[in-house]
Amino acid sequence: MNAGSKEASPRPPGTWTRLREGFALRTPAGLLRDRLFLLALAVALPVAWGLARFLEPPAFPPGGLLSWLFLRLVCLDPLVEELLFRGLVQGALLRVRAGTTARAGFTVANAGAALLFAAAHLVYHPPIWSALVVVPALVFGFFRDRHGSVVSPILLHVLYNACWLVAYAGTGAR
Repeated sequence: MNAGSKEASPRPPGTWTRLREGFALRTPAGLLRDRLFLLALAVALPVAWGLARFLEPPAFPPGGLLSWLFLRLVCLDPLVEELLFRGLVQGALLRVRAGTTARAGFTVANAGAALLFAAAHLVYHPPIWSALVVVPALVFGFFRDRHGSVVSPILLHVLYNACWLVAYAGTGAR
């Protein structure tokens, strides 16, 4: 390097880059070739249909499938919840050594985020529904760990909520 030239110093990451990293917002490689992910997608409607037929569900959104509330429950809520619980909470727990400990394929970070996720559902749902939320929450967290991204849990959560609402509407229950 000669005396007159300046070596460029690396730029610190911008705000968007820090947000993407903090929330684990990256496109997982081979997502649609992941057989477990495809299986998780495939079971959404049958499970939702079974739940809608045999359990007393929360009230269906007034206005039906094209209402603002339906769109919020299918699009906005899953996005916000996954960014918060799988992005921030599970991500923070994964940075703690104990958080990466796994049993039966599920990390401690996943279990902690799933329990907090279920507890948060107590605000709007009966206790049995909030307890049942632990199962899909563990599935969402499993794929967050597997892919290192919140994209797959967001996609699953959107599909699970949509299938639940469509199945519930299809049972004729109100």
